[in-house]
Amino acid sequence: MIRHYWLFALLAMAACSDSGGSQKTLKIQVEQTVSESDKDMIGRAADALFRHCPDLGRYVNDIESAEAAITNLAAHSYQAEKYGWTRMITIEIKIKQDASRIPAEYRAWGHTLRYQLGGGSSPGLTANKDQARLLCGLAPGNDTDAFASIPVLTLIK
Repeated sequence: MIRHYWLFALLAMAACSDSGGSQKTLKIQVEQTVSESDKDMIGRAADALFRHCPDLGRYVNDIESAEAAITNLAAHSYQAEKYGWTRMITIEIKIKQDASRIPAEYRAWGHTLRYQLGGGSSPGLTANKDQARLLCGLAPGNDTDAFASIPVLTLIK
């Protein structure tokens, strides 16, 4: 079962949205079994994501829903080997089908954007869809994932 959990760090980010229209408070759903300390970690990591990717906050009114999950990574996993991550937070953001604020050239309407955030020796995020990359200021491309260094994400432990 999933319950709604308000990530208060995102309230300030919602204020970055384009002028015109009402502001939306973004809430992220997490599984009911997530501990309070992990909820706090998700909130701080989501805040770092929105600070690094200001277009997510700017176009918050085009976001339909958001979910977060924590994964403990095996030592031989791709992220552990490439970035030194032992835990990863995946934040999935569903863009509305009728998104009206995100620039049309992003072609983001109806997409689910996946951001994987980790700490370890190379703290940062990965995004593999062009739409997720563009909303985070990363160049689109055909590689498996785009990486952005976000040093504050060493908080993910």
